[in-house]
Amino acid sequence: MESRKVTAQFAVTSDSMNDMTRSLTAQFFFAFVASSMFIIAMLAAAVIWSMHDGFARYLLHEELGMFAGMAETLGQRYDPENPHWPDLTSDPNAWQDFVAEHYAHPKIEENDTGLGETVGGPPSLEAKLFLLNQDGAEIIAPQIRGDVVETLPILLPGQKEAPVGWVGLSSVADV
Repeated sequence: MESRKVTAQFAVTSDSMNDMTRSLTAQFFFAFVASSMFIIAMLAAAVIWSMHDGFARYLLHEELGMFAGMAETLGQRYDPENPHWPDLTSDPNAWQDFVAEHYAHPKIEENDTGLGETVGGPPSLEAKLFLLNQDGAEIIAPQIRGDVVETLPILLPGQKEAPVGWVGLSSVADV
């Protein structure tokens, strides 16, 4: 009879070991699944942020290319004795007039359907444009500030280095 007791005790012990093994396996499985999902979510968030930032920089870079002639003109107008373009900063409309001379923007036609007020279009490039001195301090601030900024150096005629200032564009908050 003793052999039956031992067998019965072993059988009970074996069943409890199986339950514990299954429980431990399930815990490892769920921990692995949870950590994998967390890692995938973090990678997805990083990719989304990177693509948003990269696309915003690409758009700003392309838009800023339209102002290369303006940066060249600012370099020609730069006076070392009166730095920071005082003729553009003394009159509030001088900067807007200067930008309008160097950037031909398309005119948005009015909605004449009689259906009510039209919603404004996208912000103008002039509202996102700004001017910095050679130290990076704002001379003319943008009307719209975004989290992504691209700049174009203003060089004196015949120079390839040592910019005297920068023309820049600020992104809109949501691209």
